[in-house]
Amino acid sequence: MNVTATIPATASGAVTNTVSVTPTAPDACLNTNACQASATLQPAAILSATKQASVTNYTPGGTTALTYTINISNTGPVASNAAAVTDNAPSGVTFGSWSCALCVPASGTGNVATSLSLAAGGTATLTITATVQPTAIGSVVNTASVVPVAPDGCLSAAACTPAATVSPAAILSATKSASASYYWTGRSTSLTYTIAVTNSSPTASSSTRIQDAMPAGVTAQSWSCAACVPQSGTGSVDTLTAVPGNGTVTMTVNALIAGTAVGTLVNTATITPRAPDA
Repeated sequence: MNVTATIPATASGAVTNTVSVTPTAPDACLNTNACQASATLQPAAILSATKQASVTNYTPGGTTALTYTINISNTGPVASNAAAVTDNAPSGVTFGSWSCALCVPASGTGNVATSLSLAAGGTATLTITATVQPTAIGSVVNTASVVPVAPDGCLSAAACTPAATVSPAAILSATKSASASYYWTGRSTSLTYTIAVTNSSPTASSSTRIQDAMPAGVTAQSWSCAACVPQSGTGSVDTLTAVPGNGTVTMTVNALIAGTAVGTLVNTATITPRAPDA
């Protein structure tokens, strides 16, 4: 006889199922225990893990130090067997050292390969020092793996493959043009400067500062930038903006060249990104 059964999530402790055979007289059991049979299932450990990176963004083309933290838990009612814990550095990232007080081995360098036994309700933390290299491209996804030993299991498939993503920071560049190439000496000349700040990364910039001080002989009458804070003003420019990923923020400066201006007039704007933007 085969019996299919389901153990509910509310079950706790050992689960014993007993079958009884009751013969009809004059039939009889060989002995008292011969007409009863039992099967007992013990609860297993249930493992899960989470993973975080100490930074959200890295600087493209440069090196960015970070720490990965993996927290592993056993939510089962019994201690776990020695689960295998591994973590290989993704492309563009190098691992320095790692440590986990409850693991065997408890520390190492490079890729992680260790084992971990956890008491019922226990937790363990594994930390990895890492560096995002200049060769990194796009979002860097680092995934760890926790493989329990049967009958232990994972809370879910995703619970034993935690991942942390670090995205490239903004990469900014700027261009500037003037509405006129020449000015008249001895009389005032109006012109418009246009500044375009472009972000070639998919990640928006954070608090990018735009400054533009007029050269001698030139006065900024007014300036405007819809995506800036503040959005407009008079005189020299000093404002902040967040340039969208793969986007551009444009600013216009209405200026007046005095009749007393002489020589070549060079107007330079300065774009100052906030780390880790570059």
